[in-house]
Order: sequence, then C-alpha cells, then structure tokens
Amino acid sequence: MGWVLNSKESKLPDFGNLLKNGHFKKTYNLITRLQKEKTLTKEEKLQIDKFKGLAMFELGETGKALQLMNSILSTIEKTNNPNLDTLAIFVKGIILQRTGRIDEAISLIDEELALLDSLKLEEPEKFLRRKANLLFRKGTIYFHLEKVDLSLELLNKSLSIRKKIDDKYGIAKCYEVIGYNHKRNGDLKKAIGYIKQSIAIFEEIGNKYQLSIELFHLGVIYYDKGQYTLAIKYMEQILPFINQMDNDFKRGYYLEQTGFVYLRKGDYELARKNFLKSLDIYQSINDHMRYGIVLYALIELEYKVNNISKAKEYLSLIKQLTSNNKDSPLKNAVNMSEVLLLKDSPRSLDREKAEQLLRDIIDFGDPNVNFIVKALIYLCELLLHDFQLSGNLEILNEIKIYTDDLLDYAKEEKVYWIQMEAYSLRLFTLWVQAKFSDSELDMKEIRVLLSQTQQIAGKRGLDRIAKDIFEKHSVLIEQVQSLDDFIKNYYDFNVKQ
Repeated sequence: MGWVLNSKESKLPDFGNLLKNGHFKKTYNLITRLQKEKTLTKEEKLQIDKFKGLAMFELGETGKALQLMNSILSTIEKTNNPNLDTLAIFVKGIILQRTGRIDEAISLIDEELALLDSLKLEEPEKFLRRKANLLFRKGTIYFHLEKVDLSLELLNKSLSIRKKIDDKYGIAKCYEVIGYNHKRNGDLKKAIGYIKQSIAIFEEIGNKYQLSIELFHLGVIYYDKGQYTLAIKYMEQILPFINQMDNDFKRGYYLEQTGFVYLRKGDYELARKNFLKSLDIYQSINDHMRYGIVLYALIELEYKVNNISKAKEYLSLIKQLTSNNKDSPLKNAVNMSEVLLLKDSPRSLDREKAEQLLRDIIDFGDPNVNFIVKALIYLCELLLHDFQLSGNLEILNEIKIYTDDLLDYAKEEKVYWIQMEAYSLRLFTLWVQAKFSDSELDMKEIRVLLSQTQQIAGKRGLDRIAKDIFEKHSVLIEQVQSLDDFIKNYYDFNVKQ
C-alpha cells in the first residue's frame, strides 16, 4: 500500500505496515482503542480512519468500510487538502473493484491521477508513491477485466516509479500482478519468473503474510500446469502461516484450495484433512457459499474412495443450505453431487437423470468454471456409454460439440488440464468413429492428433500429462480388439481417476 504514519510527528503506530503484514484484526482493535483513549488531531483521525476502513474491508465488513471511506472523502473535500486524498481513494477503489463496481473504481482513480498531475509539483517521494499506488490499483483492475495489455502498461509504469523510490514492497506487488497477467496470457514460464521475484523480495523484507500469498499463487500455477507435486511443495510452505493469519476467510480459502490440489493428486487423506479444516472456518464465519463448495468437494472425494454413505451424508447437508432458495448459487453444487451418485449406476433411469442434471448445469451456467468443465466431461462420458448401447452416430457429433466447448474454456481460462481432457475425449471419440467405420484414413488422423496433443502438452511444460496421454493411448491402441472392449477399457480407466 505504501502509506505510513510518521512516528516522529504523530507518535502513532505504523498501521500501514501492520496491514501489509496481514494484521487486520490487530489494526482494527488498536485503532478502535486509540480512538477511545487518546485525543487525536483532526488530521490524525482522518488518517487512521482510512487504515481502519481497509482493515474492516479485509475482515468482511464491506458495507461499513465503504460508508467510512465516503465519510472521509466528504470531509477531505471540504478541507481542500490534496495531501490527504489518496489512501481513502485507494481503499474505496479496492472496495468498488471487489464488489463489482468497476467503472466507479476506474473513474475514482482517474480523478485522483488528474489531481496529482494538476498540482505540478516537483514530485517528492510521497507524491511519487501516491501515483505509483494509483497506477498499480488501476492496473490490477484491468487485470481482472482481462485487458492484459492495458494492465501491463499501467503496472510497468508503477514498477518504474517504485524502483526509483526503492519501494521494495511495491516492487514485489507489481511483480505479483505482472506474473498473473502472463499466466492469463498462457505464458506460465514468465508468470513463474515474476512470482519468484516477488517471493525473493518478500523473503528479503521479512513479510511472511505476503510471502504466503505468493507461495500459494505459485502453487496454483504449477497446479494449472498439471505438476501437482510442485504445486503441493509450494502450497505446503504456507501452512505454518495459516494459523497466524487474522483473515479467517483467507485461512479457509488457502486450506480449501490446497485440499483441491491434494484431491487432484490423489492424496485423499490430506485432501479430506484440509477440506474439513476449511469447512469449520467457513461455518464459524457464516460463509454459506464457500461452505457449500467445500461440501461438494468432500462429496467428490468420498465418491472417489467409494464411501457412498458419507457422500450422501454431505449431500444432505448441502441440500439443507439450498432448501429455501431454488435459485441458490449452490444449485449446481447440489446437482453435480447428485450426478456423482447417479452416473455410474447400472440403472438406465439413474443415468438418464444424471444426464439431464448435467445438461441443466451447462444451460444454467456458473461463475465457477470447474462445475461447467466437469459437467461437460461427465456428459461426454455418459454419451459415449449411450453410443455403446445404441450405435447412434448423432451422439458422436454431440460429443464433438461439447469437446469444442471444453477447448473454448481451456483457451479462455489458460488451464491446460482442461485442454488435455478435451483432447483426450476428442481422441476417444475419433477412435470410436474410426472403429465403427473401419477407416484406415481416420486411424491415421487419430495418430496425428495424438502426436500433436503430446507436443502441445510438452511445450506447455505439462510433462506428466503428456506422459499420461502417451501411456494411456498407446496401451489402448495396442490392446483393444473391438469397439466394446475399447469403451470398456476407457471407462475402467476413468473410474480409477
């Protein structure tokens, strides 16, 4: 953030540094106590109220924080003192951005940047710092809007200023979001490079809170690459910091996301341990949305280990959350949970119900892309099973449409395991078509596509996934003698996943 209270002038704590290190409750409680016990000047009260507002926001008091920032800005406007504006605007900009009021956030920042330019000062350090912070915030907003070029332009301007004034914390934060932009562009190598630079600086200045954030995001990048062992390596490094965090939501979220990596890696005991810890935290802060997401994750886990009774127990809990709201954002989590318990049933009626639920999820949409992606994958698998029973070639055309959708998601989200799943399903579909038509030309095309898929995986650094594709398909191509055997082997493989 870059703002501190000058201890020589005010003899007050450095609240900016406390917040940078993640001490949100401590900051809030300390300011509240000071406001009760100490006589503050008008300027001091304005300054510490800005830090209090940011602490409130990080602790989940969004409405109250925004109300406080508006009050501060109204007071500042009456004083006509430009030296006090930027922190309140910065905090309000964060709140507006994270609550979806993007245009208001950008307009607010642009007004303050225009004010700084109009002052025509020689730009001492405090004004340079203010400008760098505003450029950083605007660059971050454009990152969330997926306008990568604009985001990088603003972030590099902020980085240049922060290097000039030797703002190490600010430099590290710029490296962080520049790295996120490269991840969004699909350049995971550059993304990792920038995040590692950020990590090095936070280690140097001893900021454990920010260090934990960067280690977490580095783990997420390796997760997206399909390198789960490396993902776990970095995510496990933040576990000692989690219990020290003031922010309960972030503690729960880190545990939840680490659980998903363990789940993907197949380490079900550790996945369960992390999910249950995050579940307790979300319950304690009444975050029903994240609580429901973790319940779904536990259902998926228990399904994978064939503990169906436990999965049904969690399904009952998630249904209770949505029982009074048919349009609950957790509707898809409930539907997907039921799909898991129906799709492998030997009863055709159960599979038909699962298929309809999957179509509902796809049609309904969801901000959580993973639900849509999994729905598309499961639906393709059910359709392949339908083709085995009916031989209806129109089903294979439908699978092609859904795998096209998967590839679109993979391109948009820059998550390459989705791309690999789509290619895998496409390859199996082409193989089935070729076996059905007994066409040698089709078989050659399949081998070309398989080779291209492996090359793409390798170029993206997805060595493990490329190896999996090669082993899975080479074994099947050598061993499969008939269409029925092929589909049976395909389903046996996927059940094990």
